[in-house]
Amino acid sequence: MTSEEIKERVSVRDVLQSHGVKVRRNMCSCPFHKDVNPSMAVYEKSVYCFSCHFSGDVFALTEKMDNCSFKEAFISLGGTYDKMSQNSRICAISKRESHKRMLERKQQEERKFFKALCKAMDICRYADRVYEPLSDEWCYLKNKEPYLLYSFDEKYINGNEVNEVDVYRLSRTIIDRFI
Repeated sequence: MTSEEIKERVSVRDVLQSHGVKVRRNMCSCPFHKDVNPSMAVYEKSVYCFSCHFSGDVFALTEKMDNCSFKEAFISLGGTYDKMSQNSRICAISKRESHKRMLERKQQEERKFFKALCKAMDICRYADRVYEPLSDEWCYLKNKEPYLLYSFDEKYINGNEVNEVDVYRLSRTIIDRFI
């Protein structure tokens, strides 16, 4: 069993109760110091003591309660160490590097999108200074500005999804046409 599987199957409440600690209303007396009143909050996947400031998951809790290493806690909670073959190890490394490259590519695309959107909004914002009011250019930019501002607010302020392809195309069109 892997550490993630253990975290799914074994709760911190189970670990505490197996060591004789009674949990009531998601609180218990901290087993690491003398408690008159319960000071340890028991969450779904972790614990936190408001007195001694201990916090941790099932592994940290088992390590501290049994005074053992992570490896011993892992094994006592049902974990197994499987020897990886050379091919499995190479495959895992390759997968990790591929994932890392994908994340870097996404971050780069996100920066590119953000820069284009901001530049297009700046161009629209300064249309009054550059173009005659009610000229074709001025009207075009003033008509596109609310959509760009809305897209910016939705994505970066409200955290909602926007049609990034359309917004990026519009931003690039404005940049290419007016710079």
